[in-house]
Amino acid sequence: MMLFIFYVILEIPIKGKKFHISDCLQIVCAVVFGYFVNWTKSLLSGIVIESYLLKIVFTLISTVLIAVGTQVYVIGKILTQATEGLILAICDRWNLRFADVKNYMDITSVVLAAIISLIFTGKIIGIREGTVIAAFGVGRVVALLNKGFLQKMNTLCWGKDNPGKSEN
Repeated sequence: MMLFIFYVILEIPIKGKKFHISDCLQIVCAVVFGYFVNWTKSLLSGIVIESYLLKIVFTLISTVLIAVGTQVYVIGKILTQATEGLILAICDRWNLRFADVKNYMDITSVVLAAIISLIFTGKIIGIREGTVIAAFGVGRVVALLNKGFLQKMNTLCWGKDNPGKSEN
C-alpha cells in the first residue's frame, strides 16, 4: 500500500498541472485489487500443481492474460493501478513507449524487492522463476499486442484511433 501511495506521489511532479485529485483513486483501486488477489488466492488455495513444467505453462498463460488486461484498461482509459498510472505519467512526460517503461518498471521492482528481502532476511523470499518471467514478459507481450492489435483495440474502445499516442 505504501509503495502505491509513493507511486501516486511520484506522479505529482511528473504530471505537474496534468495531475488531478482523481488520480488519487489509484490508491483505492490498489486496495480493491489487493482484496481481489487475496480472495482469489483463498479460492485457489486447495489447488496444487505438482508438475514444474505445468507451473511454467500456467505462468506464461498468466503473463499473457496480465498483459492483455493491462492493455485493455490503459487503452480504455479505465482507472489504472498506481504502477501503470506512474508508467503512463512517465510515458506522457518523456514521450516513451508504454511497453518499454512497463518492462523497466517491472524489472526494477523485482530487483528492489530482492535487495530489500536480502537486507532484512538475509535471503530472497517470494521471488522465483514466475516473478522473473512476469517481470520480463508482461511488457514484451504488451509490445506484441501494440504491433498486432493496438489499432483494433482503439477502434473497439473509441470507434477510431486513440487520439493520444499511436503506441501506448
